[in-house]
Amino acid sequence: KPTATPALPTGKFTVKLSAATVAYNGKTQTPSITVTYKGKKLSGKYYTVKCTNNKNIGTATVTVTGKGIYKKCSGKATFKIVLKKSTLSSLKTGKKSATLSWKTITGSTGYQIQYSTNAKFKSAKTATVKSNGSVTKKISNLAAKKKYYVRIRTYKKVGNTTYYSAWSKSKTVTTK
Repeated sequence: KPTATPALPTGKFTVKLSAATVAYNGKTQTPSITVTYKGKKLSGKYYTVKCTNNKNIGTATVTVTGKGIYKKCSGKATFKIVLKKSTLSSLKTGKKSATLSWKTITGSTGYQIQYSTNAKFKSAKTATVKSNGSVTKKISNLAAKKKYYVRIRTYKKVGNTTYYSAWSKSKTVTTK
């Protein structure tokens, strides 16, 4: 009497990544991966991993394909590659002006500076620095003896799309 071969597992793997977002560094990146099938964690010998779009800013995809007894299983997960957020190093006051400086962020195209007399940045004005090499900016034509809130973020242009980092913590300056 022939013996029945056991059915191979089929269906979806659950793919968990160690990070939903990673900071852009110009290199290929892959967060660590945990693969489970019906609640059971699998050893790396049961699957192969392929990453796409995991070098530049944007959304990267991790595709897991089963092998061996799990050859009929697969799964996917995505993570975002984002610019590191910049921080204001210093903020100096001047007569109706403020001069700010920051550290360069690798991979950015430039910086966007937002300033307002409102802590929530309602009706804020924006200044753009279109060079990654620049680390200072003077904002002029401000009202005298007023308190301003200032923050900065990096941006990178990829084709027709512009990607922005998160805003830095705001700093305050009172003009002379």
